[in-house]
Amino acid sequence: MQRSAAVFLVVALSVGSAGLVLSTNVVALDGDGIPAAAELQQDTDPLVADTDRDGLPDGEETAVGSDPTVVDTDGDGLDDGVEVHDLGTNATVADTDGDGLDDGDEVYTHGTAPMSADSDHDGLNDSAEIEVHGTDPVSAHSDSDDLADLDEIEVHGTDPTAADTDGDGLDDDAEVYQYRTGTTAADTDGDGLDDGEEVEIHGTDPTAADTDGDGLDDGAEVGHDALDESDPFRMDIYVEVDYVEGYKPPADALDPVTKAYAAAPISNPDGSTGIRLHISYDEAIETDERVSLEELRQRYMPVYFDHEADGYHYGIAVGDARHDGRSVAGVTQSWGDNRPFLFETARDDSDQTLSDDSIASTFMHELGHSNGIRPNDYDGVDSKTVSADRYESTMNYNAPDGYVGYNDGAPFDDWAHIEHHLHTPAVRD
Repeated sequence: MQRSAAVFLVVALSVGSAGLVLSTNVVALDGDGIPAAAELQQDTDPLVADTDRDGLPDGEETAVGSDPTVVDTDGDGLDDGVEVHDLGTNATVADTDGDGLDDGDEVYTHGTAPMSADSDHDGLNDSAEIEVHGTDPVSAHSDSDDLADLDEIEVHGTDPTAADTDGDGLDDDAEVYQYRTGTTAADTDGDGLDDGEEVEIHGTDPTAADTDGDGLDDGAEVGHDALDESDPFRMDIYVEVDYVEGYKPPADALDPVTKAYAAAPISNPDGSTGIRLHISYDEAIETDERVSLEELRQRYMPVYFDHEADGYHYGIAVGDARHDGRSVAGVTQSWGDNRPFLFETARDDSDQTLSDDSIASTFMHELGHSNGIRPNDYDGVDSKTVSADRYESTMNYNAPDGYVGYNDGAPFDDWAHIEHHLHTPAVRD
């Protein structure tokens, strides 16, 4: 005959001075390892191994310190048996890993690891990700931009929940690792074009406002109406030319200047060389042929200069250019934004029209000043101290009449000076 687990009642009777005494020792009735008398004392059921039916026998509950009469001792939303047998969490502590999230919330709500304060190992506490940053506590890259959430917050200052923090069309990781652009500024170089537009549409440099170095910002070159022929990968110079009635330069007179600039030994980002010179003949000025620099600046420029805010230089063709009360072939205002200039198309003494080469030479000389070549840059500029064969430039007073060209190389490189010190008038909206 087989006996169930059972009860052994040992009764010992002894007689003492106080009379008959009954001593009892009761072992586990339910097989949970706790004597029946002890179960009665702690309010557990001596006939049921798991009084609270939480999957953890009363004896184990006593061992781990949980309450055998309460299914969820720590009130974290997980049965004690699940915590001890399935998850390995502490059944007596609601937040086993101390991350600020109860174990039950981690398991059932957030999907985080209740045994790890930083489930995705990104350096951010799980509760901080959920309650402070709004990031995903089970993904080190919440926005999938290949920058770890912690780095976004503490190193780059970017939004770990947005792949493109500044909304410029480039993901934050591409800005950091590939383009070296600002992750919190849509237009890193301040040229009026968002970084993504520069990279993906125009191919310009998002870290340089002026990719080709001509003084015109990339945004102006691709979007300003008056610069519609401009190319952000090739140097461009714009000049508006007005003229005293009767002294407009002949149609092809300035072509040699345009060709000289086109052949300039200057390298462009697109692999080409030269500068594209854009000359716009605009309108006649109603006055006699005599115009001084002061008159140009104070009287004519405010009325006739149509491209003052468009990045243009300004020149007026005259029959008699005056400076300091005397006639000159040309003169340039050496200061200011547009640096306007005068250039003659006729001899002041005979009113005889000059040759195209002479007109082009004078125009190129004054444009050189407007572009930034000044007498104090080199002794041979605007002087006769250096021979023409040594300093072969229209900026040299020793140059032959009608010479059209700048010096390339020693003793003073006009083209290099223009390339690196070009003065370009401002473009304003």
